[in-house]
Amino acid sequence: MAEQLYRDYFNIDPKYFPAVTADLVASGEVSWKRFYPHETFVDLLKTVHAVLSGKMPRSIWVEGAYGTGKSHAALTVKSLLEASDDEVRAYFDEFELDKDLCEKFLTAKNAGKVLVIHRMGSSSICSDSDLIWAIQESIDRALSERGIENRAEGTLKDAALRWLEDADHRDFLGKKMAQKKHAWEGQLHIDDVVEQLKTGSSERVTELMQGILAIAKEERMSFLCMDIRSLVDWIKDVIRANALSSIFFVWDEFTEYFQNNSSQLTGFQTIAEISQSSPFYFMIVTHESHSLIADTQLAKKIDARFVRAKIELPENIAFRLLAQAMRKTSDLALLSQWEGYKGEINTLLKPVRDAIRASATRRGGDNNMVVADKDMQEVVPIHPYAAIVLKHIAVVYQSNQRSMFNFVIDDNGKAKAFKWFIANTGPTSAWYLLTVDMLWDFFTNSQSGLNSEVREVLDSYRLISGEKLNNDEHRVLKVILLFNAISMRMHDTEMVRPSDKNIDLSFVGASTNWPKGRGKQIAEKLCRDGILFKEKMKDGCCEYKIANISGGSIEISEKKKEVEKRLKTYDLIGNAELHKAIAVPDLMENRFKIDYCSVDTLSRKISELKSADEGNKFKVLVGFARDEVEAEKVKKKIADEAERGAGDVLLVDASATPFGRDRLERYIENVALSEYYTKKDRERSNKYMANADACLGEWRDAMMDGSFWLYAKDDSAGKRMANMNELKETFQSIDREKYPYGLEHYEVSKPLFGLNQMGKGVECGVNQENNGVYNEASRAARALEGAWKVERYWKDPAKQGLTIVKIKQKVEDVVASGFESESGRVSMDAIYSALQEPPFCLMQCSMTAFVLGFVLKEYVNENYFWSDGSTSEPMSIEKMKSMVIDAMNEGNSSTRRATQYIVAMSAEQKAFLKCSAQVFHLAPEKCGSIESVGSQIRLAMKALPFPIWSVKYALPAIDGVSGKESVLEGLIDAYCHIANTNNAQIGNESEIATRIGKIVREDGQIVDDLSRILVADNCCKGMTAYLAQYRNGELQSLASELGDNGAYIKEVQRRFSASDANWVWNTDTAKEKIDDVILDYKIILESKKSIPNCDSIKSVVKGWTSRANRIKISFDAMKKSVGDLRPFLEIICTMCMRGELEDQNRSKFYELLREHRVGFDNLYNSPLSLFKSVVSEFVTQMNDDEIERFYKDLAEGQYTKTKNEYYSVIGAAVKEFLSKQLRTKVLALWKEKTGTKDPKVWSENNEIPILCMFGPEDRIEAKKVFDTMLGGFQQPNDAKNALEYLERATFYDKLADAEARDRCFIDVIVGDYKILIDDIGALKEYIQEQACKLEVYDWIDNEMVKDCVKSYADRLYKTDGEARAKAVIDEMNADDLREYLIELIDNVNIGIEILKSQQKKG
Repeated sequence: MAEQLYRDYFNIDPKYFPAVTADLVASGEVSWKRFYPHETFVDLLKTVHAVLSGKMPRSIWVEGAYGTGKSHAALTVKSLLEASDDEVRAYFDEFELDKDLCEKFLTAKNAGKVLVIHRMGSSSICSDSDLIWAIQESIDRALSERGIENRAEGTLKDAALRWLEDADHRDFLGKKMAQKKHAWEGQLHIDDVVEQLKTGSSERVTELMQGILAIAKEERMSFLCMDIRSLVDWIKDVIRANALSSIFFVWDEFTEYFQNNSSQLTGFQTIAEISQSSPFYFMIVTHESHSLIADTQLAKKIDARFVRAKIELPENIAFRLLAQAMRKTSDLALLSQWEGYKGEINTLLKPVRDAIRASATRRGGDNNMVVADKDMQEVVPIHPYAAIVLKHIAVVYQSNQRSMFNFVIDDNGKAKAFKWFIANTGPTSAWYLLTVDMLWDFFTNSQSGLNSEVREVLDSYRLISGEKLNNDEHRVLKVILLFNAISMRMHDTEMVRPSDKNIDLSFVGASTNWPKGRGKQIAEKLCRDGILFKEKMKDGCCEYKIANISGGSIEISEKKKEVEKRLKTYDLIGNAELHKAIAVPDLMENRFKIDYCSVDTLSRKISELKSADEGNKFKVLVGFARDEVEAEKVKKKIADEAERGAGDVLLVDASATPFGRDRLERYIENVALSEYYTKKDRERSNKYMANADACLGEWRDAMMDGSFWLYAKDDSAGKRMANMNELKETFQSIDREKYPYGLEHYEVSKPLFGLNQMGKGVECGVNQENNGVYNEASRAARALEGAWKVERYWKDPAKQGLTIVKIKQKVEDVVASGFESESGRVSMDAIYSALQEPPFCLMQCSMTAFVLGFVLKEYVNENYFWSDGSTSEPMSIEKMKSMVIDAMNEGNSSTRRATQYIVAMSAEQKAFLKCSAQVFHLAPEKCGSIESVGSQIRLAMKALPFPIWSVKYALPAIDGVSGKESVLEGLIDAYCHIANTNNAQIGNESEIATRIGKIVREDGQIVDDLSRILVADNCCKGMTAYLAQYRNGELQSLASELGDNGAYIKEVQRRFSASDANWVWNTDTAKEKIDDVILDYKIILESKKSIPNCDSIKSVVKGWTSRANRIKISFDAMKKSVGDLRPFLEIICTMCMRGELEDQNRSKFYELLREHRVGFDNLYNSPLSLFKSVVSEFVTQMNDDEIERFYKDLAEGQYTKTKNEYYSVIGAAVKEFLSKQLRTKVLALWKEKTGTKDPKVWSENNEIPILCMFGPEDRIEAKKVFDTMLGGFQQPNDAKNALEYLERATFYDKLADAEARDRCFIDVIVGDYKILIDDIGALKEYIQEQACKLEVYDWIDNEMVKDCVKSYADRLYKTDGEARAKAVIDEMNADDLREYLIELIDNVNIGIEILKSQQKKG
């Protein structure tokens, strides 16, 4: 048998109406007589009596959490005021209310004619005009329902009907209704509107009037412009004219009014003030009101106009309402089974119920309000603790979607509410009760309406849930978090504290697998794991809190303040990317530059945009607000700026959809928490930042449904946009008005307005093909319908209205203007630039490339050329693609490029191109335009040895040109002018080319003649002929004297090639070059007198440089001592430093060379006298011979050094020279005294380390001097100190004494072993054999030498010494021997041997 589920025993009553709605009230399905008058409701009745009796003439503000029954309470008040006296007394009697209060209430009610009004909902009230209409309509309807003819005049509906009696007015309003932007419904006719205003239901009339009011507001229709003050007067007139004792206006669900109008409440405040002078009283009903009004000062003023009343739902009522929802089955067998199960479960739950009743009794209060045991039993399978939480959960939320009643009736399976539970659980399930933890999913899947502290607690679960918790631990954690959340809003409710007792009681009876005390055990474990911490309370109980929240609560609080302080609205807007939410038509995205601002940055942003050059883009500035207060400021400031004039900037007021206080609080909280956990827990920090971003995303989404105001230059009053679509359509209209021929108005696919395949677009346009992104589906060709594949479509009178025709005609105008200009060409930049201006304003995109290709296809043929100013080619599709793309990219590229042209040419110009190609042997593709040919001619001329004008001097000697000399000379001159860009006075290139082409067309043979004579050989012959007559042939004479065998002509050619391009070599320029060669030859001939091998300027430079450097004197050091020779020496110095004789110095060099060459030779041959003079201060310690020797050793190459550099070199050289002399003296003195080169050689020669010859003290100084001598005198004073040492030394005789040398060797090297060694020579040979790599000089104090001596002595001891020692012992008596041993005991080796011998005996 299948397991029975709870839904088999009962289900949710479809007639269960937990919340009072307007529909339920209208249908009469909500009975006020069943409303239980709990304590807070009785207090409300007392307040109503005080107001109506005049004791407290103020309006009433009723507030309460969702699900507390405040709407039912308001309906009951309204009903009691309208009920008969008997009905009122019956209600009071049934619920045993105070009879005195009943009579007082009746007295106040019956004191006059009270008009009671009941209205539900305020979400549609977004302005004072909406408020005025709602109040007027409600009062007028209530009078009608009471059968009272309204004697006061002036309702908005009446005004509208009177105005619509005029036929013109009706037509006007009818047209406005038909406009999309007013979002008017369907095709409703104006006559139907009038009829429904007269006969329609209250709801229908309200709907129609709101539409009419919206149109009236935008169109400034004065007939409906009633203000708040007029409404106040009208209300007073209604009371007076209809003899009313009071109007009691019950307005339920008023929370949304404050949310929609929190920054514009002065109108509401004025209406509320009526109660001070006239008996008009509001009883508004809202959710908890502490945060509804942002402006604290205004909140205080409004609060003073109201008496506060709070409605709370008693626990007994909550339990009864829950039980009423469960409609039991009619199946008696199942019902009996259920009663059995319920009894068993309730037996297990008795401790829980007892604890709940005990807690209620301790709190005190009305016993009737204490939940009865029976009531708690009736809510099974809801655990009593879950029912308690359900009752109080609404205080955590500011939304009626999260209340006890919604939990009961919710059908969304994902939320896992009560219906889901009974459909998936039964009395025999392992977990058969709906416990507190099972409320979690439903009540935490939305955070809207939560305050920051509660949200933080609930968020903790998502962050902690990543920990490795088991199912039971998850259950306990959810219970603790829910208790924490409710306790933060309800501090005096014992049953929802997160105490150890409540946690345990929450699970009692829930499952047979849940032992007593397990909840507390798990909570303790979570504390040990660092997830929770336990806090001891005053009453001795322990409460469990989230460790990560409470531990840093102060720091987090400070973080929030810090974030809030630094958070600027402008940054908030940027982070949310709200400007991207402002929609423009897809194909116009590139047409609009959209920026954003806050109220603080608005003026600056307008200024920046006004001065910004955005080309042909529309500049849009959108103002956003963070809250309602800022929204009002943004609205006013944008309107003021528009009034003053914002230039070409479109201003959009988006403040109607502010970020909002709730979202702002959540955003600040999550950013603060993210920053708090940045270094503590990166994953948690990222999750909080994701939550913050989600808040921004909500704002973006809300913006899509928001309304806007748009202000333009020609509409400073602005227009209201009902939604984003209307704003989008308005942007489109603005664009179409300014750029009626813009391509964005074509209905083509969006990719065509990207930057992909632009080259392909040009190609498809030229070829009129549908390929790639320009296929049929793109609708690109369809957009050009009427022109596509139609010849000369732009000339067809019937097609003059087509956009493509307008574009083509503009292109033709620009092209014609270019072709008619002096250059005969048109740049693609000029064409594209013209199409970027109104009324076209083509944007950089694929569609533009396609259209440009299409309108320029007539120029892609052999009749036109492409040119970039230097080269040309016949126009091709590839060249057209390049031109179009480069022109479109010009503004977006940092790389400069050559301007590209479409070129059209005359017959003469074409003849010029053909002639040039043949004469200069140019490739045809290089001859597409005059400009490109000019460049190619220059290159061809540069390849010739001499300018082509030189050929003119060879013409008499060239065969076959007789009689044509003048024509050929003219053509040669013309080509020189083409090549020479400085010949503007002769004419521009186009004119000269035309003249050449004309000559060529008149004489076809002349091209062949010109081709034959303009060759390299004729250029050389011509130049030779020219030089023969130039300056009477001076160059040729010099060349002959030098004997260059005709090389001068190559030198002239080299001069031409190395300098300016030969196309600028007119005869004056050529003369300068030839004169330069003549001067060079003169310099060479003059230099040759001193430097015989000179035959070129290069050898001149080399020769004089070499001679100057051999002088070994710096020019800078000697210049004051050389007299008239100084200028020549100076120019030589310059030549040496630069390695060349510069052109500008050659003439001066030649003059100085002729004047001072001999003087230089004298200095060169006898420099010593000048040298002594220049360096005199440095050589004071030298005699003349030493100075001469010093000069001889000095390095060459001193000539170009500065004086300081030179003297530095001399100083160092002098020092080295003197030191070297001193070293020589030291070694010479040693040689003289010892007969050897140095101490090391002395040691080798005498087979004894020389240092053995010195005592220990003298040896140190001797070693220092000898090491210095052997090491090369490294330190500055080494040689001086060594010389002084050797000069005062007295050891030379000792060194020469052989016996002294042997004694010293024995004392120092042999030592104590001398008693065994008597053959010194044999020992020396032994050492040299054993330490062959060791020099004798180094034997002293050397360990290897010491070992050798010891080894040699050991060998002698074993062969002879040991026997000798024994003989001595034998001769000693016992006493002498003992005494001797005692003397030797200091020797450790002997002592050890004695001890070892004693040990052996033992």
